[in-house]
Amino acid sequence: YVPENIIQMKRIVNTIPITLRLMTQQHSLRHDICPRSVAAWVVLANQWPCRLSWILQCTEDKQQCRPPKDFDQQPLWEVFVDNCRELFSMHKDLQNIMALDGDPELFEHFLSCDFPFTVQEGARYLKYTVNLDHSIRHRMGQLRALSMLEKMYKKKEDDKTDKTD
Repeated sequence: YVPENIIQMKRIVNTIPITLRLMTQQHSLRHDICPRSVAAWVVLANQWPCRLSWILQCTEDKQQCRPPKDFDQQPLWEVFVDNCRELFSMHKDLQNIMALDGDPELFEHFLSCDFPFTVQEGARYLKYTVNLDHSIRHRMGQLRALSMLEKMYKKKEDDKTDKTD
């Protein structure tokens, strides 16, 4: 999953020890850290920043609306699958951001098979993620909120039309 591009490779290799150092400074995490998982998270953020940001935005939105009890144990891949249609419907607005992502088939295999991170793990690792541009998630959050408002407005207009008929 590490790219052949030497600059990207160096970025990943240099980010892993920084992330590990940040995590080990938290005494409660010191014994729970799996370096392989941390390395995988760094690769995920580096190779697929758009898709990861989308997943993180969707989990944040879901957690704000009383998620099911077991939501923290849901794999991030399932979150992506449940919300990818919405992401792809915004491809014109996110075209430049989506161009940052690597191979989508590798992404699927990475997140669904090799490193099936859960919502809980994602939230934990996010606190120490230094190689993800958080403005991407902010932009996605704005677009998602506008899309939801547009749907609500359209539904209200449709309801008014139905009542007058």
